Amino acid sequence: MLGRLSLFILSACAFCFSAFAAYTENDLIEIMLKEAPEIKSLELMRERAYKDYQATNSVLYPQIRYGANALYIANPIDAISVPTSAITDSFASLGIPGITLPDMQIYEGSSDFYYGASVSVVQPIFTGGKLINLTRIGEEAYNISDDTYSLAVKKNKYALMNAVGTLSYLSNIEESLKIANNDVDELIELSNISAQSGMITNAKNLETITAGYEVRAGYAEIRNLIRNQLVTIEELTGLENLNMSDIV
Repeated sequence: MLGRLSLFILSACAFCFSAFAAYTENDLIEIMLKEAPEIKSLELMRERAYKDYQATNSVLYPQIRYGANALYIANPIDAISVPTSAITDSFASLGIPGITLPDMQIYEGSSDFYYGASVSVVQPIFTGGKLINLTRIGEEAYNISDDTYSLAVKKNKYALMNAVGTLSYLSNIEESLKIANNDVDELIELSNISAQSGMITNAKNLETITAGYEVRAGYAEIRNLIRNQLVTIEELTGLENLNMSDIV
């Protein structure tokens, strides 16, 4: 039972580790392309420039325009009818009784609503080159936006790869200095004891103490450089609060 429980705990830990796996260089590049504020802003500008170019370019070709309208009449005209009693009276006077005719409608009246639709095709014939120049300007604006976006992607990608590579290099140095830094206090204490007992000279003791402080300063400097690289990666990707363990 205990063996099964241990196996379950190990499996759960393995799942947690995989669920929060560190970022690889490719992961960071992908995040940069999707989430970096600078890249997103330039991509939005490029898309807007392309839409503007499409709009100006479409003016050179026939434009189909559709229209629809509706008219409401508050007081429509009623139907107009002419009575036929004079005609039926004439038949009766001729001895032909019993003939009836409905009134004759000469106007059926107007409706409350009238609807209409229209379709037209418009083709610019001569504009003195204005439309062509406008299209060229739109195309140039899009090309500039596209080049700016591509250049920013290349620049930021190179900077990101450089930061990740530098971080890996500094990490190896940090691991080496960390061991030495942890032993500095013990080394200085042993050197002081040796100097007090006459085993080493005071000059040698001072040299040892100085070397220990230099190790500490070097370790602190490496830690600061690592933090700077992490900040660079955060700025390029939009991620926050990165640590060394977040990147492989």
